[in-house]
Order: sequence, then structure tokens, then C-alpha cells
Amino acid sequence: MQSQFYGIAALSAVVLQFLPISLPLAIAQEHEGCFMVNASGELVNLSSLCDTEDRRPVLTPEQLKAQAFIEAYIQAANEYEPPLKDFLLQEIRRVPQQKIQTAQKICQEAKEGISIPEWRLRTRVEAIEIADPRKQEEFIADRDLTISLATNHYCPEFANR
Repeated sequence: MQSQFYGIAALSAVVLQFLPISLPLAIAQEHEGCFMVNASGELVNLSSLCDTEDRRPVLTPEQLKAQAFIEAYIQAANEYEPPLKDFLLQEIRRVPQQKIQTAQKICQEAKEGISIPEWRLRTRVEAIEIADPRKQEEFIADRDLTISLATNHYCPEFANR
């Protein structure tokens, strides 16, 4: 009986050597990244499904400040009634960098001695020169919004002045 057992064990060992056994091993990959080869032999890129790494760019503190300024501008613009709301939203989308530069200029001049109330007065004086009442209202709303947000984001030391 024991010899039969050894015979079956030896025969099993020989048979197992010739059976195709699929092990989940990968020694090398023919393409980089996450992909699959479909039934037609075509390479299908799956990076968007497999990628778990956050690929958003790292923003500098100045870029984060600018982003926060733009988001605050949009949020504040949404508080206005149309068509003024529509104008403000269109402006920040059309020329965001210009709004940021104006805010930075306001703060730079505030540090040089031009007060925030003086900026508001300057806005009213400049608005008088605009003939179209609708454009005048848009100019004042945009500038007032930019002044308020400038002091919140670029020169908080002048926020309560």
C-alpha cells in the first residue's frame, strides 16, 4: 500500500510539471504606465483609471493668493443683481490678471500713503468721466469690489481703514 502511495505521488509530480499553471507574476512590462492590450492586440491607455497620484501643479503662495482673490471676486459678484452680476463675472473671467494687478497696485499705493478712502474717491471721480450710466455703474462696482478684495487678500493691514 505504501509503495502504491509513493508511485501515485511520483506520477503526480511528473504530471504537474507538464500542466500549464498560470501564476500572477510579471517580470517585465512591454509598455510603461497603466494599460491593457485588447483582443485585437491594440494598446489601450488606462492611466486615467489607474493614476492615484495627485497631478495638480504645486502653486506658489502668490498663485494661491491670486486664486483666492479670483474666487472671492466671483463669490462677491454673484451677490449683485443682473445685469451687473453678469458684467462682473464676465470681467473676472476675461481679464483676471488685470484685476489682480489693480488690487496689487491699490495695496502698493496704500503702503506709499494713498488711503483706501482716497482710492474710493478716485473711483467716483473717474466714473464721472464715463458718459454711459450703465458703464459708469459697472466701473464703480468693479472698482469697489477690487478695492475691498485687495485689502482682504493683498494688504489686510489696510482692511479697516
